[in-house]
Amino acid sequence: MHPLVAVAAAMLVAGVLLRTVAGRTMTAPGLTKLAAIAFAAVVLQTGLGFVNVLLAAPGWMQILHLLMAQTVWISTWLVFLAARRD
Repeated sequence: MHPLVAVAAAMLVAGVLLRTVAGRTMTAPGLTKLAAIAFAAVVLQTGLGFVNVLLAAPGWMQILHLLMAQTVWISTWLVFLAARRD
């Protein structure tokens, strides 16, 4: 069940990140860069999840996948906070 929910959540987060930048007439360069980093983190996290499943979830891969999840979480919050300031 986790992979299905994760892919749906990744698509939702990626869509929100893209709309955050695209929906603004004057976007600060910092916001665009943060959104690009967060979007890349979402894509990388999804890829790592697929590799995790393919490798039958070795411990080192699980740790890397969890580390990337934290990166997605932090970068998404940074985009949110920067968008509120903008």
